[in-house]
Amino acid sequence: MIAPLAHVGIGVFEPLQLLPPFAALAAYAVRARTLARRGRPVPLWRQVCFGVGIALILVALVSPVAHIGSELILAHMAQHVLMADLAALLLVLGLTGPLLQPILAAPLVRHLRVLAHPVAAFSLWAIDLYVWHLPVLYQASLSSEPVHALQHASFVFFGFTMWLALLGPLPQPEWFGNGARLIYIVGVRFTGAILGNVFLWSESVFYPDYRPGQASWDLEPLQDQAAAGTIMMVESSIVTVLLLGWLFVKTARESDEKQELLELATARGVELSERRAARAVASGRGDELRRRLERTAAGLGAVLLVAIALAGCDGSSDEAEPLPPPKQSGGAYEKRVIRGWLLALQRDDYDGAAYYFAPHALIDQGHPYHLGRKFDARSFNASLPCRADLAGVEDEPGPKMLATFSLRRGPGGPCSGVVKVRFTIKEGKFTEWRQLPEEEPAAPGSEAA
Repeated sequence: MIAPLAHVGIGVFEPLQLLPPFAALAAYAVRARTLARRGRPVPLWRQVCFGVGIALILVALVSPVAHIGSELILAHMAQHVLMADLAALLLVLGLTGPLLQPILAAPLVRHLRVLAHPVAAFSLWAIDLYVWHLPVLYQASLSSEPVHALQHASFVFFGFTMWLALLGPLPQPEWFGNGARLIYIVGVRFTGAILGNVFLWSESVFYPDYRPGQASWDLEPLQDQAAAGTIMMVESSIVTVLLLGWLFVKTARESDEKQELLELATARGVELSERRAARAVASGRGDELRRRLERTAAGLGAVLLVAIALAGCDGSSDEAEPLPPPKQSGGAYEKRVIRGWLLALQRDDYDGAAYYFAPHALIDQGHPYHLGRKFDARSFNASLPCRADLAGVEDEPGPKMLATFSLRRGPGGPCSGVVKVRFTIKEGKFTEWRQLPEEEPAAPGSEAA
């Protein structure tokens, strides 16, 4: 069959659909430039991924594929695969925690973070995929630009959140390890494969409104429908193979790195649980934990030498007396609470760091909001892109303390400068965590600490 090239057209111009990708690209560029000026540039490969993702969306929207999509199901399916699967995946690969921090601090977005939870992300993506392929909605998108724009926006949004749960920088539940990720990948691909097979093998015409366009291309409706299913299946198979390869390499690398850390800890006489080692490796902080183990081992050696010298010189018995409890006046107790939180953060123990936050604690990094569940406190601590050392703590009226932190490299990359945070502490918990405005960027871990 010779394709009637007259039907290819020159593309489609729908401003309602073009505005969001251009706005996202502009916001990304501004934020990436800001981070670069602060000494925490976004890796080039991530910038390329995000740019290519936006380019794929634009190609799907304005190229001749969009025009043919109003005549053939297979072209419309190719358009959706480009935007909702491939482009969404590349957009997620282009993100980092520091890039997202200003958005995550917005009150509305904070409540929507649950959409990136693996269970919610998968469920909503599957519902969105199947609902929009119901004949009444799919055909409505052919005759209504607003409905068409809503269809594409929801495909991209829920495709984005689906990939964000698997590949994004946001913290995920502890149970969502590599085994759960494998189940997630298989579940996503199987869900799409079911729909693809329905298109491929069905003997019923789902979208009769395409008949005029199919006739102009000399295609039978079932041929067009089957070709659309084939596109879904082929693209899904290629992406699945790549994801399984990525997961295999990731699992092998993390297993080797975790074992090296455990052996290093044993050799240096430092206690390290498998759970903590696995968590550090999974979050990409294996090198940081290795350096910390080496510093801790050196410190323990010095302490041991001093202890032996003192034991041999003071004539005391072999059984040591317990230290007296520290005085709790003058803000000493509050200072210990701040140091405890900081220590947990430095160990990548986000559950331990979350322990120091009271229910509904106020977080203020320029956009005040209240934490909800413990998961929110854990997510907040995990989102802090820098690590910090405590430079000083000052008493303030009431149960308030003003802490000064010296920033250093963290999960978000290189960090520097000094930041101040005002804590309100009651019964050993932070009820308020306020980052003070500053001339230099950052926070104990800034833009979040």
